[in-house]
Amino acid sequence: MRYIIKTSLIVFGAFFFALEISFSQEVLERGRFSGFMFGDYYYNILRDNNIASLPFANFKDQQDQNGFEFRRIYFTYDYQISAKFNSRLRFEIENFSLTNNSKFAPFVKDAYLQWKDIFEGSNLTFGIQPTPTFDISEYVWENRHLEMTIIDLYGFMSSRDFGISLKGKIDGDGIFNYWILFGNGAGVKPEYDRYKNIYGNLLFKPSENIWAYVNYHHKFLKPLSNSFINGEKLSTDEDLLSLFFAYYLKDKFKVGFEGFSNFLRNNIKDTVNATYKNRQMIGISLFGIYYFSPKYNIVARFDYFDPNVKPESEGDRRFLYLLGFNYKPIDKVYISPVLLIEAFEKQNGKSFKPSVTARIVFFYIFL
Repeated sequence: MRYIIKTSLIVFGAFFFALEISFSQEVLERGRFSGFMFGDYYYNILRDNNIASLPFANFKDQQDQNGFEFRRIYFTYDYQISAKFNSRLRFEIENFSLTNNSKFAPFVKDAYLQWKDIFEGSNLTFGIQPTPTFDISEYVWENRHLEMTIIDLYGFMSSRDFGISLKGKIDGDGIFNYWILFGNGAGVKPEYDRYKNIYGNLLFKPSENIWAYVNYHHKFLKPLSNSFINGEKLSTDEDLLSLFFAYYLKDKFKVGFEGFSNFLRNNIKDTVNATYKNRQMIGISLFGIYYFSPKYNIVARFDYFDPNVKPESEGDRRFLYLLGFNYKPIDKVYISPVLLIEAFEKQNGKSFKPSVTARIVFFYIFL
């Protein structure tokens, strides 16, 4: 009898132990679909007749062109494999990603595995993932549906890369944080060469009200054959250094600054002097958001961009003005009218009309 009771206890204990493991796995191994999209009705109020020939102009479509468009659609699946591992697969559709017959084409935006707390306070991520270059500033800006942040807008750095990264806290309270990434440098496209990118970010966050970071990004690029000296190879590597600061008072206002310098080696061919010149780009973005209530806020932004700071390249500066208004009828829906003005510096005594575009943006979370 004692043997039967003991055996029964062992069996019941094993059963409940197995049930506990099963329950734990059910809790930990779970997935979640999510998605959002934003699009608009736009109207190009004003354009210069020579806008297509202006380098580094953002809005090159024609005056009076108008229509409805989806600028981004995201569909995401997050799967928590265990307490230590999670993964993400995200597809994106944008207005320029088209099939051969000009229909919208999805592509892989994120595809990564993350090992949480690989050591205390730090996560290791492998795969196609966000880059540190402007991921934090875009999060704080919070108005991607109105326009991209300045580094993203000019398109010389990608928001994603295929690589491996470490991201975490330097101190126990998370006041000082780091993020490093070693990647292909090809964005979401396949890699076809041996040149890679290195990213580094140091974030200072003493409270929920203050965000500040310094970011560095180095592109290793294929050397250039010097057409003036037979057999000589020249570096075309690029370095980007950026600074970001934002102050936020919950439900009241937010102000922010982002500045960058992008250095491109041997980027300009000087046929007169039979040499190559470096290019240094600089940009500054200032923004402010005022919250009238949880449902209403107004957004203003000014961008300054100089594609070459050399004295001989005067007259190529760009200025962007943004004024927008967000109406949030429910938590997952935004309706946002926005006015965008891109102005151009006078070049060689010639003036250019500004590019003026109005949009009514619809942004909604559908999952």
